[in-house]
Formats: sequence, C-alpha cells, structure tokens
Amino acid sequence: MVAETKTGGSNRIMLWRLLGSGDWKELTGLLSPALFALIPPRELSARLLELTRNRLDRSAFTAACRLRDGQLSQLEPSLRCYAEHLGPRVPLISAPDAALTLFFGQVLLPGPMLLDLRQSSFHRSAQGQLSFSPTQLFADWTPEFRAGMTRIYDAFYRDQSSAYIPALEGLGVKAASSVFERAFGGVRRHAATFQLSDFRHTFTSVFELCKRSGTTFHPDFVTLGVALVTLYDHLEQAGGSYDVAGVWTRLRERQLSEGCADSRRPRVAAQRG
Repeated sequence: MVAETKTGGSNRIMLWRLLGSGDWKELTGLLSPALFALIPPRELSARLLELTRNRLDRSAFTAACRLRDGQLSQLEPSLRCYAEHLGPRVPLISAPDAALTLFFGQVLLPGPMLLDLRQSSFHRSAQGQLSFSPTQLFADWTPEFRAGMTRIYDAFYRDQSSAYIPALEGLGVKAASSVFERAFGGVRRHAATFQLSDFRHTFTSVFELCKRSGTTFHPDFVTLGVALVTLYDHLEQAGGSYDVAGVWTRLRERQLSEGCADSRRPRVAAQRG
C-alpha cells in the first residue's frame, strides 16, 4: 500500500471540503491515496482550486449544461441536459444507459465535464422526457487528456489491440496495463457489472503499479476519478450488466460519421414539462 503524503492528504481533504455533503465524502473516500501521490502537488492544487471556482460560478455552469445539451442532440436526442429543472418532475430509480452515454459522450466531445452521474441527477418529466440536471460540479479537461482517454477507450472497446499499449503509454499508465482494463468491464466488456469495491481495488492496483514505476499522472485524472466514482455508484445501485463496449462504439461511430467532434452549438431550448 502506498503511504499518503502530507500534501496528498491535504489535497484529499480539500476535495472532501469542496464537495461538502456526507454522501460525497463517502464516494470520494474511494479514491485511492496513491492517486494524489502521483500528481505533482502544484498541478493538483490548481485543479482543486478550479473546481472550487466552478462551484461558485453559476453562469459558467449554465453555459456548460447548455453546451452539453446541444451536443447530446447529435449523440442521444432523447436525453436533455439542464442546469436546473422547471415544472414537475418524477425522480428516476435509475438511468444506467443514460449515465453511460453521458460519461462517454463527454469524453468524446470537447467541453466541460459534468461530473455528477449519480442517480439523483436524472429525472423524467410528467410527459416522459428524460433529463440530466447534475450538481454544480464540473471541470475542463485539457485536449491532450481527452484525446488520450479516447485512444484508450478506442483501443479497448473497438478491439484495436495493437493500439492498446501505446494508448496507455500516452497517459502514463502503461505500467498497469495488466490491470487497467478491469476498470471498465475487463473481458466482460459486453456484459459488464459494476461495484464500488471493484473500483477501489482496481484503481488502487493501477495507481500503486504506476507509483512503483516512477510515473507522474496528468492532473485531470482527479476529475476522471470523481466522474467514474459517481458512474460506478449509479450502475451498482441499478444492478444488472451492461454492454459498455457497445455504448462506446455506437457513440464513437456516430461522432465520426456526423463529424460532431468540434460542435459547440447549443440546442434550441424546448418547453420543459
């Protein structure tokens, strides 16, 4: 087990204080201390300060939701994204397919990452419209990190085996190639099940292997970790198994065929039910 440094511990506490509520603290507690030890302290602190500023910037959050809503029209027209809800709504028990679509869609398309994919972020209107209205927690990924994650998912989920190791190497996780694929379905990529305990075990192994190899992580791994924790939480509560590779492949091929990678045009607002 990797010992947690004083700086890493301080940054982790900073993340807990930023997120605030008890349920968030429980989820972020699943992030391995090794992750915080792998990111240069100055870069990590800068990312956490960015999250803090974003939590206070309502106009930026509204713009981020509007952007993602417009992009969803190209990938999943039946799903809307709002900064807030107007009118009556019916909370969902779960929306696992929508959560997977949102996670992968945000990886593929440029723009802020809306990080809260928990069940509480999804609702259905009285007319049956599915919508996503998350906690005001978002972050901007650098283009190189987004491209790196896209290469990793392409290599794994679209069976581009020769590109898998180079893709991992590009983001500094080659040392954990033997366990990294377990993070999103493993060999059961077409019938994957999700448990937070598996998340903690797999990512702790990844981080510790990279730590031993002297790897330094990109700071965007912190917000990737937060998004994945919320996604795992949603899918674990939903139960069942999911064709994760199928979701990624469908979105990726639609993105490529429609040329929507650089789209930033908001969707025209519809009447909310």
